[in-house]
Amino acid sequence: MEPDITRKFYLLSLNPDKGYYYIMGAEFQYGLPGAILCDLYYNQRITFENRKLICINPTPTNYPFFDRALQTTEKKRSVRVASLLSSMAFRGGWYKKQVIAVLLNNKDITRVRRKFLGIGYNRYYHLKRDERMTLIRRLRDVLLRNEKPEVDELLLMSLIHVCRLYRALSDQKNERKRMRETMKRIMKNGNTYTKDFENIVELSKGIKRAIAAAHAAQTSAAS
Repeated sequence: MEPDITRKFYLLSLNPDKGYYYIMGAEFQYGLPGAILCDLYYNQRITFENRKLICINPTPTNYPFFDRALQTTEKKRSVRVASLLSSMAFRGGWYKKQVIAVLLNNKDITRVRRKFLGIGYNRYYHLKRDERMTLIRRLRDVLLRNEKPEVDELLLMSLIHVCRLYRALSDQKNERKRMRETMKRIMKNGNTYTKDFENIVELSKGIKRAIAAAHAAQTSAAS
């Protein structure tokens, strides 16, 4: 299996001109592990049983971030999405580093080292902008022109929705509003696209709960 949804989510999250992310904090912290779970679900490595995730195929994938997520899911036996994401987010830096390594090796992105006040930091820039724009045009066709999405596209769009990543698809406020409204309709009527849509909704709800819990914890700590 390949990290197609994870790759697309990361590349959409990355601002092509600035080298930093459209989304920060909990949205990215839980969104990236959420994309990993979406890939595992799409490739029938994990599934739902009584609204909890279970591992159904722990065979190694040759991608460390997939293998660790599978091991964590298998160890917990049966786990809520939000709970699993909390465990993954605890090692969020490791997951992010592993995904970036794959994208660098694939020449999807390049790393630029910079300094501010003597402190070094990294910026990442797209190397395949045409491919990124092709993806954006396809998602816009689904969200603005009512074209029928594939299952993997539904998973990716659910991530975009809960992580509020519409800025990657449009710089027009009215278009982003229309996209959100379309996604709300899709989330209500998704069974017309795939019989397994309830599981996609359950995944997106779990990611949303994890993000909301992180925001609540930050608010509580700041007060």
